[in-house]
Amino acid sequence: MLIFTFCVTVKSEGFGPIEDAEQVVREYFLLKNEKNVDKLSSLLVTNESLSSIEEQLKYLDKTSLIYIKEETNESILNAYLKNNQLINPQNLKVYKVNYEVSYNDSSPTRYKNGMYESWFFVVRKNNNSKWLIDINDIH
Repeated sequence: MLIFTFCVTVKSEGFGPIEDAEQVVREYFLLKNEKNVDKLSSLLVTNESLSSIEEQLKYLDKTSLIYIKEETNESILNAYLKNNQLINPQNLKVYKVNYEVSYNDSSPTRYKNGMYESWFFVVRKNNNSKWLIDINDIH
């Protein structure tokens, strides 16, 4: 009887594949639709903007992710890193995200239905920590 065994290393760049950062953005939209503030807060670097997110969720009917694309433009990455010098460039992912939002009829005028495009800055402390969203200009 002959037994063959082999081991293949597909990728070993730390904790989890690079796509994990993109998945955090996708999960953000799912949790907004569920209006799950507790789980949303676990995706954010800080909870400073959590109260404004909670306010927005009161009026949200639905948000739909249209597309997500990783941004590799050095000037955008460097602009973020300039203001966040403790972040290592390998621990930063920037995504341009296009999405549609619809609010209920009782929403204040500051919440407008429509298509939006925002930058999502997703960071981690090191290769072993999880990716988190640093809220910038997100509706």
